[in-house]
Amino acid sequence: MNVFSVLSDPDNPISLSESSYHKATQRAHPYVQIRDGETKCYALCPSCKNPVHLRNRIVKNTEAKTLYAAHVAFNVAGLAEYSQERYQICPLANPQRLDRAGGKKHPGAVAADLKRFFLENADLVIDFLEKRIGLALPDYARENMLKDFGANRAFEYAGVTKYNLPLAFAYLTEAQAMTGFEIMKNQQGLAAAITEKCQDFEVTSRGVRQYISRKKTGEVPTSRSSKLYLSFHDHEISKEQPEKQTVTMVVNETPDPKMPDVYREIYRQAISLDGVLFLRTCLRRARLLSMAKAHIG
Repeated sequence: MNVFSVLSDPDNPISLSESSYHKATQRAHPYVQIRDGETKCYALCPSCKNPVHLRNRIVKNTEAKTLYAAHVAFNVAGLAEYSQERYQICPLANPQRLDRAGGKKHPGAVAADLKRFFLENADLVIDFLEKRIGLALPDYARENMLKDFGANRAFEYAGVTKYNLPLAFAYLTEAQAMTGFEIMKNQQGLAAAITEKCQDFEVTSRGVRQYISRKKTGEVPTSRSSKLYLSFHDHEISKEQPEKQTVTMVVNETPDPKMPDVYREIYRQAISLDGVLFLRTCLRRARLLSMAKAHIG
């Protein structure tokens, strides 16, 4: 994995590089120790708080030949005691694809903590998702997705973590009708695809903003019952950096919503998320709120 944390702030993930590690640890004990006659560099896993060992820091001694952190199954004096129980449920040590978790569930305490975290950061979850898909979701779509996410009991699902909540939120919701969605400036690929491929939908402008709407016959929208659906598929996890994940955004036009298996694909795009950035943003907001409450009440 490409992230670590330190004793003074064990929940805060730090993107791993030689420079960030040296700055955070000063290359001093207990982070740097002699073990079995060799200098070893350690840190904490920000998820399970178990010790991790930096591989390929100076000498490239693995096939990957890139710097990464790996969990170790032993205590590191002065730093952390190893817990097998925490390791087994660690999303950075044992990441689960949302489409291949095989029905595995989080323990009750983990699910409850995820639910609390989501409720405290629901606005950031949706904000991160919207910026990455290039769409501003209207309130009706946000509410529908929240209903789906809750009905799917998403917090119990082993593939859902604090690092991937925006993508998990998208993946564990069902197809959404896109009429009224605003297309952001960074999503002109979708706008072009709708213009070129859609039979019943188009992109209309209101000032400087662009929205998805049904095509009109004269001044009246077409009476067809067709739908333009947004859905998310194919969750992928980086093998070396499990905090970096993707899902595929798919937009399909369905002539008859009573037969959703008949459709035309309009657009497809891989949506990526840097889980470290998302989690650090949530933690930074929590610290600010704590300071505000302490000094303002």
